[in-house]
Amino acid sequence: MYNESKENFLTAAVDSDAVAANPSGRHLRLAMPFHPIEGVVIFADMVLVVGSSILAGILYHTVAIGRSGDLEAFIGVGAAVYLNFVIISAARTNYKLHLLSNFREQVQEVTAIWFIVCSLLLALAFFFKIGDSYSRGATLLFLVGGWVALICCRAVLALLFFTSTFAAGRFAKKRVVILAAKDFVVGQNTVHELKRCGYRPVRIFKFEGDASSPLERSAREVINDLITICRAEPIEQVFLQVPWQNPRLVEEIMSALRVLSLPVHLLPDDSVAHFLRNRIVNMGGAWTVELKRASLSPIEQAIKRTADLVLATIGLVVLSPLMAAVAAIVVLDSPGPVFFVQTRHGFNGRSFGVRKFRTMRVLEDGPIIRQATRNDPRFTRIGRLLRRTSIDELPQLFNVISGEMSLVGPRPHAAAHNTEYEKLIGKYMYRNYIKPGITGWAQVNGFRGETTSLEMMERRVDFDLWYINNWSFSLDIRILLKTITIAANQTNAY
Repeated sequence: MYNESKENFLTAAVDSDAVAANPSGRHLRLAMPFHPIEGVVIFADMVLVVGSSILAGILYHTVAIGRSGDLEAFIGVGAAVYLNFVIISAARTNYKLHLLSNFREQVQEVTAIWFIVCSLLLALAFFFKIGDSYSRGATLLFLVGGWVALICCRAVLALLFFTSTFAAGRFAKKRVVILAAKDFVVGQNTVHELKRCGYRPVRIFKFEGDASSPLERSAREVINDLITICRAEPIEQVFLQVPWQNPRLVEEIMSALRVLSLPVHLLPDDSVAHFLRNRIVNMGGAWTVELKRASLSPIEQAIKRTADLVLATIGLVVLSPLMAAVAAIVVLDSPGPVFFVQTRHGFNGRSFGVRKFRTMRVLEDGPIIRQATRNDPRFTRIGRLLRRTSIDELPQLFNVISGEMSLVGPRPHAAAHNTEYEKLIGKYMYRNYIKPGITGWAQVNGFRGETTSLEMMERRVDFDLWYINNWSFSLDIRILLKTITIAANQTNAY
């Protein structure tokens, strides 16, 4: 099965100027080969990461200490970071050419993976006490410099290389032919895609045949013509486009083509092509089409979980004086516990107890819960201020560390409200495809606080689902920063 990349799950048409441009039949490979580019980028990353480590170490130690420092330590740190970075990037398929051409996606991926690798580096530096040979200043300079170098590399690839070379189809060309059943329409769209990927369709062969009959005599004559061309011309690959409902037809064509020592690729027919635009997953010797993906892949979950643990821990350390002061004020303001714990639904609908500073005189947690309103008499004197500034949400950092919540995600509603809205909004429970968050995309877009109508809740759900479908590490950072900027001026938080 042909499964090289999504671009190649396409049909092809004849390139009318292919033979005219090269009448001698000689295939001049003056352009860059297509497939080795991934390896070139991997090597470039090694040079950039290790080089940044060496440069940062020498520069910092020369300026700050007056000596160049331990070169072996700089190389070792750079190599360790590079190995982690390239392994995660390769697992994320970030070196595939169609992804390298997408600069925005590359920035998101490089930033997220670099964040994880840097966290590992800092943890290793702390536990193994390597600060004497590689100081904190050099480490910080390396982390910033390495990230900038990788982003600049991706910018050059996307802007200069892919914009001109990839888009214009200037890769070294592989001359290919297409054998197609007569009922298949071969579109010009695919010609463009094949050219971009280094394939030059020079001839199309159409034969009589359908999904229910074996190879006809006329079809065998067409195949013989194809074989003759492939032997006379420097053809490198054959693309086959026939109905998938007739495996016997495919077998007969392959039997006829066995005299050629050329690779043959089977393209999908119209009945399955739209499914094959989804991700192909290999399972041993079998493969499947992922018709519905998980909300986050294992790597994305690892990135998000690492960010949650690091940032939530830093937040607890930095905000602990404020939280201690708020706890004392809550106790002095009104009788009752410091924390209010209420049952919420998290990832996959699992129940957990969300923690908040107590802001009301009641502790409602049952089948019927009334939403807070602007002039709610249940508020304590300090409670209204805590809710307006979202300070009451800070204890949820403990929920984040325990893995029940994330820093960013759909806000968890009370279990009673979930039971109500899942009956009214068909897509409501899709919010549980990801961990709930302390803040979310809906909240920073104005959907926070009381929902006075079903339409408001539907809009909130739409924002939550958009976030789930478009998650990226950079989007989480954007939401966190926006939450901080609007926390003190929320008019609908009560």
